[in-house]
Amino acid sequence: MQYKRFVNPPFSECCYILFNDQSECLLVDPGGSVSEIMDFISAERLTPLAILFTHTHCDHVAGTGPLARSFDVPMYMAEKDRPILETSATYWQFIAKGLPFDAPTWEQMTPFPSGRFSIGHYSITVIPAPGHTPGSCILRIGNFVLTGDTFFLKKVGRCDLVGGDKEQLRQTINALPAFEEDDVFLPGHGPVFNREELLKTNSEFCEIRDS
Repeated sequence: MQYKRFVNPPFSECCYILFNDQSECLLVDPGGSVSEIMDFISAERLTPLAILFTHTHCDHVAGTGPLARSFDVPMYMAEKDRPILETSATYWQFIAKGLPFDAPTWEQMTPFPSGRFSIGHYSITVIPAPGHTPGSCILRIGNFVLTGDTFFLKKVGRCDLVGGDKEQLRQTINALPAFEEDDVFLPGHGPVFNREELLKTNSEFCEIRDS
C-alpha cells in the first residue's frame, strides 16, 4: 500500500490518497486540491472506494463535494462530529472567505462502524479520539496511522477550536494503544513521521503518555 499527500490552503491541511496493488484507493480528509486529486486518480488508474474523515473541521471537508459527485462513493465520519460538520460552512466564511468551499451534508454521510471494518481489500480500524473535536478518530489502515489533528510530529492537537476539550484530548492520548515500530503516521497538518521520530520530538505527547 502507498500514499499520496496533498497540502491545502489556508491552513496547510493534509489530504491523503491511499492506494494498493489492486488499484483501489481511499480518500482521507479532502480539504482541497480537487483537480490535482482527480488528475492523480486518473493518471494512476485508481478506483476510489470511499472518502473517510478523521474529523469534520471546515479545513478537512472543504474540497469534498466535487469528489463525492464525481466518484459516487460512501463517505464515513463519526456521528459525534455532526454538529461540527453542520457549522463548517459558517466557520469557513469567517476564516477563509474567498477560498472554495464545498462540503458534504450529514445526510450524505455513513457513521463509522465501531472497531474494525472492511472496504475492498482494506481493513480499517477506527480508534475514537475525542478532544480536538467530539468525534475525532484515528484511522489505522495497515501500517498507516491517520492521526487527523489529534497529534502531530512535535505537538498534540489544539483544543481551543470549536468542539475542543483539553482534558478529553489528554485522556485520549493516554489511552491510545501502543504503536508498532514500522507504523507511518499521516497527520492532518505537518510532515509524515514514524514512531521513533514521534517519541524523540513530541515531548507533550510523551509527557501525557507517561502521566
